[in-house]
Amino acid sequence: MATTKSIKLKLSNRAINAAIKNNQLPLIFKCDSNIGLELHVNADGKGRWKLCKRINGVLRKQLLGLRSEMSVEQAQEVFNEYCYRARHNIRDVKTSKNDVTLQSALDQMLDAGGIKESTAKSYRHLTTQNGGMLYSYRNKPLVSITDKVLQKLYQERTAGTGKFKNRKPSASMADRDARTLRLLWRWSEKHLGITQPIPTDALKKSDKVSGEKSKKWNKPKRRKTTIRRSRLPEWFSAVRELQQKGSHTVQQQAYAAELLILMGLREKEILSAEWSWVDLGHGTITVPESISKNDDALVRPMTERVAEIISHLKRSATKRSKYIFEVETKGAKRPPTSIRQVMRRVESMTADEAGDGGIRASANDMRRTMASAGIYAGIALSLIKKLMNHRIGEGGQDVTLGYVSFDDPEVLLEASQRIENYLLEQAGLKEQLSSDLIQQLAALGGDQREQLLKLLQGA
Repeated sequence: MATTKSIKLKLSNRAINAAIKNNQLPLIFKCDSNIGLELHVNADGKGRWKLCKRINGVLRKQLLGLRSEMSVEQAQEVFNEYCYRARHNIRDVKTSKNDVTLQSALDQMLDAGGIKESTAKSYRHLTTQNGGMLYSYRNKPLVSITDKVLQKLYQERTAGTGKFKNRKPSASMADRDARTLRLLWRWSEKHLGITQPIPTDALKKSDKVSGEKSKKWNKPKRRKTTIRRSRLPEWFSAVRELQQKGSHTVQQQAYAAELLILMGLREKEILSAEWSWVDLGHGTITVPESISKNDDALVRPMTERVAEIISHLKRSATKRSKYIFEVETKGAKRPPTSIRQVMRRVESMTADEAGDGGIRASANDMRRTMASAGIYAGIALSLIKKLMNHRIGEGGQDVTLGYVSFDDPEVLLEASQRIENYLLEQAGLKEQLSSDLIQQLAALGGDQREQLLKLLQGA
C-alpha cells in the first residue's frame, strides 16, 4: 500500500527502512497533485528514484537514479528543484523530448502496465550490461540513437565484434533487441512526443525491381535439433541413472528432464510446477494462465510414467513443499531455473572413448523430440499443438480448427500415452503395446489408473 507524505517532512533512511519492513511501498512524496517523488524498492532492497508528473491528465514517470547511486538528500534536492521551478513558472516541468533517455523511456513504458513480467524481463535486456545491444546508450537521449548508430551496434552484436567482442555472436539477440527498440520507439512517439524517424527502418533493403522495402534482419533459422531415435536409449539410461545418484539438485533436474521429453511442455512450465496444480485423484496436471506463455490454462492428463514420477516426488516431498521441484538457494527453497547442469552430465556420460560426442540437448530439443515422436506415433498435428500448449485455430488462420474441441481428457490421455509409449519403446524401456490395449488404458478413470500403477510397481 502506498503512503503519501508532505514535502515539508524530511526524508530519511530510517523512514525508508521502516516502510520497507512494513511493506508500505512504493513510497510517494508529493509536492502537489501534479508532481511527486517515488521510490520503488524491490524485495532485495534495491530501488529506483522516479519523478512523477501529471501532464495534460496523463501520469508520466522519469527515472532520476538508482537508490544505490543517489542518496536520500540528493533525491530530495533534485525533487525540490523541480517543485520550485514548477511553483514559480521558471520553466515548464515537462521534460523536453530531446532529454528523455533510453532507460527513462523504457522504464516509463514498462511502468505504464499491460506487459507480462516475463515479457518485461525480455525488454529490459535491451539496456542490461549482460549483452544488451544498447547498454552503452542507456543514459543517453533516446533521439541520439540514429540509424547509423543502430546499424553499427546491430552488426557488432550479430558478429560478436566491437563493443561485443567478449560476447558470443548472437543474431537472435540482435533481432530481439531491435524489436524491443522498435516497440519502444513507437510507444515514445505516442506518449513522449518523439518525432524522429524510427532507426530500425535502417534495417531494411529496397528491392531493385519493385522498389519496395523489406526487412534486412538476421532472421536466424529456427532450430530443428532433436535427440535422434538411435540415441534415445543412451539418453534415458543416463537420465535415469542421475535420478538415482548424484546430489538432490541433480536428481530433481533429472526427473524434470524426463517430464520435459514425455510431456513436451516448456521448461518454465515444468520447473515452476506447484503441488497445487496436481490432482492425483483425477490424474491431471494443470498449467495455470499466470505461467502459460499463451495466457491459457492447460489441463494435461498424466500418463503412466509421468504419474509414476509425480507419485515418487510426492512421497519424498515435505508437507511444506510448495513446488514439485525445489532447490535451496541462499537459505530459501525455490524452483530451479534450468536443467543445464544435468544436461551437461548427460552429455559427458554419453560420450564414448572413440571420440564421438555426447548427447547435447536443450529443453527445446526435448520439446521438438516429443513433437516428432507424436508425428511418428500417428498423432494429429493439431492435437500435438494442444499437448505442447500452443494456441490452436485463433487469429483467423484456420476457421475449421476454431470449431474443434481439444479438451476431452480421454483424447488427450490417449495421445499423450501413445507418444510416451513410442519414446520408451525406442529407448528399449517398454515393450510395444497394441493399439487396443492403449485404448483400454485410456478409458480407465484416474483412481483406476492409480491402483493399476501401484500394482505394477509392486510386481
